[in-house]
Amino acid sequence: MSYPITILIKRTPFHHHPPLKLMDDFPQFSVVEDETAPKAGDLYIRSVRFSPDGKLLATGAEDRKIRVWDIAKRRVRQVFDGHSQEIYSLDFSRDGRRIVSGSGDKTMRIWDVLDGSSRTITISDTDSINNDSGVTSVAISPDGCFVAAGSLDTVVRIWDVATGALLDRLRGHEDSVYSVAFTSDGRGLVSGSLDKTLKFWDLTELLNDFATNGPSIGNKGSTSKNTPPTVTSSLEFVGHKDFVLSVSVSNDGRWVVSGSKDRSVHFWDTHNGALQLTLQGHKNSVISLDINPLGGTLATGSGDNTARIWSYTTT
Repeated sequence: MSYPITILIKRTPFHHHPPLKLMDDFPQFSVVEDETAPKAGDLYIRSVRFSPDGKLLATGAEDRKIRVWDIAKRRVRQVFDGHSQEIYSLDFSRDGRRIVSGSGDKTMRIWDVLDGSSRTITISDTDSINNDSGVTSVAISPDGCFVAAGSLDTVVRIWDVATGALLDRLRGHEDSVYSVAFTSDGRGLVSGSLDKTLKFWDLTELLNDFATNGPSIGNKGSTSKNTPPTVTSSLEFVGHKDFVLSVSVSNDGRWVVSGSKDRSVHFWDTHNGALQLTLQGHKNSVISLDINPLGGTLATGSGDNTARIWSYTTT
């Protein structure tokens, strides 16, 4: 009998030129199981993330625990326990040292993969629109210095990883923020919201201020509800007909890609916010997506129980 926590990892040959061919060979799978999990019922896995070197897989399950799997050995290497509600989002730092988790319990936790220690960041400054600051999405900046979180209360918050200090609150969305993603240079952030829009936030001024003054910039009033933030939205992407549920930024910074409840995937020009391309094919919401760092391919996951890999070319 299978245990409730079971992960199947599809191994597919990688081709860069030409683009990925999905059906050349019958796919192989690795199955990893947590034999300590309860044998009754199922544990819903809401969030997954590979480590940058591809050797580990972090999962957030319905039992509010984060499991770090050693893929080669097919076993659980670590279990992180601390959240009091479901874990909606995970991200690895680029060096693989830290995992950040976001939960409906209004906290983010920064976990050290090497020594198992953690730091808890609690959102206690909920905006009044719905009085719920549950964390729906987290992202670590490429240099590992900052973490951004999208929340149900419409605010995107940015923290200093080293100290846990809140640096800024980015306001502008009119509904819950469901996805956030840093640009590859770490100087920009894109957010997607249930208000059907995406926003681009230029973090240059915040980063320059941080380089000069450190985490004390969070004490200057920019995090107060009544004081304008350092960062404001410099670009808005409008075109989806329903909730924006997932966003990603190409490694070259040229494209923002978004998935929506309207079942479509949009490619946007990062520089002017213009819609460049719409992909149709999913029969339900596009809940998650990611662009291959090397370019040329895009993976999407949908509520229609399918995942798709799309190939594209740029001119």
